[in-house]
Amino acid sequence: MKKIIYITAYILALGSVACGSDDDGINCTDAEKAVGNTAMKFNDDATKETCGAYKVALEDVINNNCSTTEEELKIYRLELKRIGDCTLPGIVCLSCTNSGITILVCRGPNGNAFIKEKDIGVPFERYVELSNCKKL
Repeated sequence: MKKIIYITAYILALGSVACGSDDDGINCTDAEKAVGNTAMKFNDDATKETCGAYKVALEDVINNNCSTTEEELKIYRLELKRIGDCTLPGIVCLSCTNSGITILVCRGPNGNAFIKEKDIGVPFERYVELSNCKKL
């Protein structure tokens, strides 16, 4: 997770160029700096507040086409998908043990638990409550 955040911050440092229309009121240079700043805060202290701020910053850059390349936009979109809805900030996949079997369980884009990329139809938070799960 730290690598992704540092890569994102590095890309921001290299590619902070203002773009977007003047009509939207978004300063893209500031928006990209906000992504880097909120990414670092989220990495240091993954709370709902830091996750929410990071999510808003990512959405601002994506929605206003503030990135200089499609590859950067792709990274931002993947990061936004990775952090999810911030209900369990910083936790996307866990190692969970049930009935003596340990498996990798991830929160899917719809908030459900996914095992081997299949939606099991149980909310991720509920699965974590009912299982013996640990961070990877």
